[in-house]
Amino acid sequence: MLAFAVLIYAAAMTVANLSIAHFGPWVSPINAFVLIGLDLALRDWLHMRLKAWQMLALIGASGALTYALNPSAQHIVIASAAAFTLAAMVDWQAFSRLSGSWLRRSLGSNVAGAVVDTAVFSALAFVLLSPSPKPLAVVAVISGWQLLAKVLGGSFWAWVLARTVQRKADAFQRGVERWTRYSGAVRSNAGLETMMVIDLAQAKADREPHLSGAAVCLACKHEWVAVAPVGTVWMECPACSLERGRYLGAVNVGGDHWHCQCGNDLFRATPAGMYCPNCGEWQHGF
Repeated sequence: MLAFAVLIYAAAMTVANLSIAHFGPWVSPINAFVLIGLDLALRDWLHMRLKAWQMLALIGASGALTYALNPSAQHIVIASAAAFTLAAMVDWQAFSRLSGSWLRRSLGSNVAGAVVDTAVFSALAFVLLSPSPKPLAVVAVISGWQLLAKVLGGSFWAWVLARTVQRKADAFQRGVERWTRYSGAVRSNAGLETMMVIDLAQAKADREPHLSGAAVCLACKHEWVAVAPVGTVWMECPACSLERGRYLGAVNVGGDHWHCQCGNDLFRATPAGMYCPNCGEWQHGF
């Protein structure tokens, strides 16, 4: 996604430069809305993912591509590179200082960047560096329409990005933050940050009430002190690893009690009779 955004940013800037060089200044308001507005919005998105030198290199590469495709557009290349560089600095400062959602910060910084971009580009491309400088009154009218188109275009494209790409990025970031807060995942270990994966099923089981008491394995007769969640019927024996362990503290009513020939005194009752859950023998004669 990042590579695609960089490609679109460079292509939009290059096409805008070439169209100005070919059609003249009157096409600039259209460029401002469709292409420069797109670049203004993309620049805020890229600011969060690229370093400052990478943004400057991207602007320079777009200017070099414009010159390679149309050497006669040299004054447009210089004006565009200067305007985009200064506007990017102002845009970044405004974006960094504003608070709120990405869309709100982008809209505010786009206005600041559009003002600088329009002023620098119009002064250089149409007056100071132009082979045929335009009258100041004409430049003022073009600049006014450019600025309006850039603000509107930047707002439109920022809204589109906020509704699509940035919304997905924000949702992903919120999910990461929620997981980090829940698990307490980031911990310091010898000066390094490590991630700890939490077994949610085990964490839930650990929070349930537990019962502790003497237990015996009906298979191997091993006795131990068992701890298990309340309601647990069979427990794994630590000696033979069979799930034949039962608590010894069962309720006993006075009198004689029936024992299976295997020694077990706990049974399963069914409509057909009772059987020993240890050896499976049906019980008779009691």
